Amino acid sequence: MLFQVTTQHDHKHCPAREGGFSSELFQNAHIWVKGSDKVKIRGAWASPTSHTSYSVIESDEIDSIVDLFKEPMLNGNVEITPIVDLIKIVSDNN
Repeated sequence: MLFQVTTQHDHKHCPAREGGFSSELFQNAHIWVKGSDKVKIRGAWASPTSHTSYSVIESDEIDSIVDLFKEPMLNGNVEITPIVDLIKIVSDNN
């Protein structure tokens, strides 16, 4: 299944606050972008000015998704929404 994941933290808890994007804190906070054996990251994007990231992931197990996003869940809001591939649906019906 495909999911859209949105993560957000406030400016006071930004992992890039000290050291920027290359800091160890930032890298560890975003380790989820590498995915796992059970969660494939299809794409990941960030809006630094709103402290928000967006990703499309694929997995058959919600527990694996929750485990992968445990760090962002402890430091802000995480929204996980099931989605469908609209391009594939339209293409398959033509």
